[in-house]
Formats: sequence, structure tokens, C-alpha cells
Amino acid sequence: MSQQDNVKAAAEGVANLHLDEVTGEMVSKSELKKRNKQRQVEAKKAAKKATAQPKPASKKRRQ
Repeated sequence: MSQQDNVKAAAEGVANLHLDEVTGEMVSKSELKKRNKQRQVEAKKAAKKATAQPKPASKKRRQ
């Protein structure tokens, strides 16, 4: 492989990367989709937890 071929291969690899705005990393499109989906799931869980009513404190039994 010539140096020109190596440069083309590297440029193609970089061209397929997308910026993950949260982490600042350059990742593949599929990895970016996976991370965004995971963040949505975590945000939904956090919202559900924030709106949930607190559980009553359990009463200790006397023996």
C-alpha cells in the first residue's frame, strides 16, 4: 500500500464518524444511536423516579 492509499483509508474512516455532543467523542453512527437511546431510557427512569410518591417508612416490629 502506498502512503496515498493509507491517507484515503484513514480519511474514509474519519468521514464515517459523528460527534457525540455529550462526551465530545467521535463515534460511529450506530454507536451514537445506541448512546442516545440509552440516555433517553435513563432520562425516562429519572423522570419517573422524580414523580413517584415516596414509599412510607416501614414500621419496626417489637419482639
